[in-house]
Amino acid sequence: MGVVVHEGDEKAAEVAKRVLEVLEEYVDEVVVYPNISYTSKKVRTLKVRGEICGEFLIAVGGDGTALRTFLAVGERDIPVMVVGTGRRNFLSSVGADLAEWGVRKVLSGDFFIKELKRIKTSSASSDYPPSLNEVYITSKRPGKSIWIDLFLSREGEGKSLFSEKMDGLIVATPTGSSAYSLAAGGSVISNELEAMSITPVCPHRKVPPLVIPMDYEVEVKADPRDAVVVIDGNFSFEMPENGSIKITKAKSPARLIAFKETWKDFMLKAVEAK
Repeated sequence: MGVVVHEGDEKAAEVAKRVLEVLEEYVDEVVVYPNISYTSKKVRTLKVRGEICGEFLIAVGGDGTALRTFLAVGERDIPVMVVGTGRRNFLSSVGADLAEWGVRKVLSGDFFIKELKRIKTSSASSDYPPSLNEVYITSKRPGKSIWIDLFLSREGEGKSLFSEKMDGLIVATPTGSSAYSLAAGGSVISNELEAMSITPVCPHRKVPPLVIPMDYEVEVKADPRDAVVVIDGNFSFEMPENGSIKITKAKSPARLIAFKETWKDFMLKAVEAK
């Protein structure tokens, strides 16, 4: 089993300690990231989040912690239970008050998996972690606009959609469509749909947001001297030297642990939050 905790958050650390006390009753070893000053022969602290592993993981924190945990999981088939201690807890399985209850439910097998669609970013030379929320292409220099060229293709046929100067471009999953993309004027997409949204951020010329099927390949081109790519707000890299990245549907979804007693529709929660 593995536990990931929001770094530097005292509330999350205290909730995580309660989670560990329950886990110790049932398992021989638990790995934890980062160090939360919990002493036990059964608990081993990791120095790198990416080393987290287990039959299932428990993330204690807000939505940022959940996203960082799924980035660390990558394409491994590991379910994650999120104990929400943040402000909105959109991605939470349970709140902090039900942390121990949730752990015992998981250990008894009384839960279900909510599969959340992800998108995959690649370049000519590299593959990057799958994104649960969005891929954001923006300027290396805050406040500066960049030229972005967008191409769509499917089954060997493609076309150029636009070439325009803007602050950035968001390509979002159904889950991410209710986050930054929505704030930038994009559409909310039900997680039941195989679709992704493309939302220009402050384009110089009016360019409407788009919703396209997930079986399209999205190619984004931008000057590598100007552009940076940000995945889920946590993983970033400079635009490759050839100035191009491709975004497609990821092979594996994010597997979020949920409980019938506490689950609410994602899109409804997003609309209510706004």
